[in-house]
Amino acid sequence: MGRSHAADDRLELPHRAGQGVFAGVSFAIDNPVKDWWGEGDEKIYVDGEAFPSHFGTGTEDYYGYAWCWPGLFTHAFHAQPRCDGPGNYGRTSVNRFHILDRIPFNRDFKFDMELWHWHQNCKVNMAVTAYWYARPGATDAFKPIRADDAVVRPLAAYTPPRVAGAIEGETMKILKVTGTANPQDWGGLSNEQQLWWHAGMKPGDTLTLAFPAPKAGQYRVFGRFLKARDYGIHQLAINGRKLVRPLDFYHPEVRPMNEVLLGDFELKAVDNELVVTVVGANEKAEKSYMFGLDYLRLTPAE
Repeated sequence: MGRSHAADDRLELPHRAGQGVFAGVSFAIDNPVKDWWGEGDEKIYVDGEAFPSHFGTGTEDYYGYAWCWPGLFTHAFHAQPRCDGPGNYGRTSVNRFHILDRIPFNRDFKFDMELWHWHQNCKVNMAVTAYWYARPGATDAFKPIRADDAVVRPLAAYTPPRVAGAIEGETMKILKVTGTANPQDWGGLSNEQQLWWHAGMKPGDTLTLAFPAPKAGQYRVFGRFLKARDYGIHQLAINGRKLVRPLDFYHPEVRPMNEVLLGDFELKAVDNELVVTVVGANEKAEKSYMFGLDYLRLTPAE
């Protein structure tokens, strides 16, 4: 169909009149954001029904998967052969064929599929191909395909937003770690990732990272971190000098912090050390002592 649609719109397959069988549908969408686009329900009306006899629970359920899953799969009667990503960004194609569960109709048939996007103001391009059979004399309301309907519109490669000047935690060199430290995708962060320190930590354990500066000198250092119910209380030190007090990263929900001023430090051009030491945990926290670094940001000290 090739038209733009907004959140909570409806994609309606043209009405068919006559006797026949509905046998499946393929769907393609160009999604310019990572947010999920497929919460809308399917509604299938057979032979003049006032209320649909087939009333589903979402696009992903109709096409045979769940949880906005971007993974590719191919099965006998349903498939997701394309999902560009990351997440649900880019071009996605799905299909389902009603072979064992074909839907016959004697007078008419109508299929509505809501488009309910998590991003309230998102505009998408989408196209649908329906597969059906009918006896001679049946009619449909398909409009002729125009050249504009067949245009594949350009879609740029996904570029995650980044904070200007950020030294991303996930790019820092790990010099020493107890447990595991690795990048983790998380929406709302700079570059949409954090460096996540986890797995088997206890008070006294340390994580040591190396980070650069534009040149040797005195810098004001800012940091942004995550909070969560299983994150700990940690003492941070830069080039051997500790912050005034440990930072408590507990929050009942996973939440990015506001940027924090860590202090003024004398930095080298390369291999400055950030040492994170587990001190303990908030009394309300799950005692996993985890830690998440979004980024450091440097400005020349006045």
